[in-house]
Amino acid sequence: MRSVWKTLFILAAMGVLLSGIAVVTGCNDSTDYETFNISMTSLDTYDPQAVTGHVGALIVWTNDDTDPHTVLRDPQNAVAIGPNSDAVLPNGIAPGESFSWLIPNVPSGTVFYYHCRFHGAAGDGSSVGTGMAGLIEVD
Repeated sequence: MRSVWKTLFILAAMGVLLSGIAVVTGCNDSTDYETFNISMTSLDTYDPQAVTGHVGALIVWTNDDTDPHTVLRDPQNAVAIGPNSDAVLPNGIAPGESFSWLIPNVPSGTVFYYHCRFHGAAGDGSSVGTGMAGLIEVD
C-alpha cells in the first residue's frame, strides 16, 4: 500500500506543478507528510471549516453527503491560485468521492478562502463567504 500511495502522491504533486490541482482518491496514509481531511457534510458545510497547514500539506475534501459539492477558490483572494475542483470535476465532487490539493509554495500567513459553487458564496477576499465556505491558512 505504501508504494501505491507514494506513486499516487508523486502523480498528484506533478499535477499540482502542472496545473495547480490534483485529484487523489482512496488514500489515507499520512506518514510521509502533513494531511488534512475535510468532510463535506449533509448540512452543506465543510468540517472543519478552517485548516492551518504548511506548504506542501495535502488537503483532502471528501463528500460525505448525498449531493455533489465543489471546492472553489474565492475570486477575491489576494493570491490568484487556490483549490479548484471544477477544473477536473466540472459536475461537482460526487457522493463518496474526494478532491485533493497541495498547499503551494506561498508565504506563511497566506489564506486561501474557498466555497461550494452549489451551496455557498465567495467572501470578500479577507473573510469566509456565506453558506458552505471555508479557509486554509498557511503556517
